[in-house]
Amino acid sequence: MTSIAPNGALPRGLINGWSLFVCITFSLFFASTALADDSPQAGALEIAKAVSKVPTKTVLVLDFGGPTDATILGEKLADQFSDLIAGSGVQGIQVADRTQILQVAHGMGLERQFAFRDILGEAFAERLEAGSYVTGKIAGLDGNDNITVKLQLYLTSQDAPIKSLNVSFPSDADTAGLLSAPVRDLSPSDVPVGGASGYSMPRCESCPQGTFTKAAVDHKAQGIAVVSMIVGLDGVPTDLRLLKSLPYGLGEAALATVQRWRFVPATGPDGNPAAVRAIVEVSFRLY
Repeated sequence: MTSIAPNGALPRGLINGWSLFVCITFSLFFASTALADDSPQAGALEIAKAVSKVPTKTVLVLDFGGPTDATILGEKLADQFSDLIAGSGVQGIQVADRTQILQVAHGMGLERQFAFRDILGEAFAERLEAGSYVTGKIAGLDGNDNITVKLQLYLTSQDAPIKSLNVSFPSDADTAGLLSAPVRDLSPSDVPVGGASGYSMPRCESCPQGTFTKAAVDHKAQGIAVVSMIVGLDGVPTDLRLLKSLPYGLGEAALATVQRWRFVPATGPDGNPAAVRAIVEVSFRLY
């Protein structure tokens, strides 16, 4: 039983115990607050720390996509997040120059609208000498009118992300209005992008699997190649470009595979068949 001292003070042991309880309580409170922080600044710090632990410490932030398309808002938020990583204070990391994305896209024969596609992250990162890249998917406005973005950090050598997190960007009337403002790019060709600006994606009608080369089998090589193509009104792919290759002849095998594929053409905003540029993956897996 605890007794109170004649002067009304609590015994020293109880005081020390109460102090310890208060300290633990405040420590737990601040720890949970830090863990629950979904601000862009906290997210950028997490990404920067993760990049600092990998061999190649240069990271590229791709355009953020969504909710349904490439938008001007996605570009702006990606610019902000890239700057936050650069200013995070984490030593030893570098952030790739996002102003070069348009030039890189055009160099691959693509429009800026492709700069948010996850499957092209490695192609963009390698051309900008980055060992990792960040993708962002805009989910829309939350209950507090903040813009929620799901971020994922990838290494160029891996297909699965090494870190995933959600951040909330503050919004106002101007930024919220950009959610539906599509990216406009002076296209390197006159062919529209499939899956954007009212154009559907072509649908695969006959797409057999790729054939392994003997060298790939001997070396147990596998992975995913990425090919850009134009699918015409006849459903035949043309203007094939290898955006992400694989060793031991699998890159060339991917091009030969896609050349044999046939598609149901995409449709345009008017509902009529239309030629579009599209990106496809060709998977080579040893089972």
